[in-house]
Amino acid sequence: VYKKFEWADAVIVASPIYFGGITGQLKNMVDRFNSYWVARYVLNKEPARNKKGAFICVAAKDRADFFENAKKTIKALFATLNIEYITDLFIGGTEEAADIMKTPRNIKKAFELGSMLANGRNPVN
Repeated sequence: VYKKFEWADAVIVASPIYFGGITGQLKNMVDRFNSYWVARYVLNKEPARNKKGAFICVAAKDRADFFENAKKTIKALFATLNIEYITDLFIGGTEEAADIMKTPRNIKKAFELGSMLANGRNPVN
């Protein structure tokens, strides 16, 4: 996954909320980037280039505090990897996977977010 992050011009990270934060699987991936944190903040090696990034997160409940917990972790990851945190999309009320289909405006927002990053433009919240 290191090479994929290095190769990408932009990054979108997505996760459902589990117990008030990102999933364990995503947190494990984030933690694997500790070597990049050491390189940047202990060895003073800057990442090769600046990138843009966004975070998409869904949750069964619409609790701002859960989204904020998740956002802090992703912002820390992005800062370590020299990825500019451009925007996020938080969608509550998605208990089941199919629930997202009930809100076409959120699907459109996610598509627009990806399109804008892919075209080098900053998404507008």
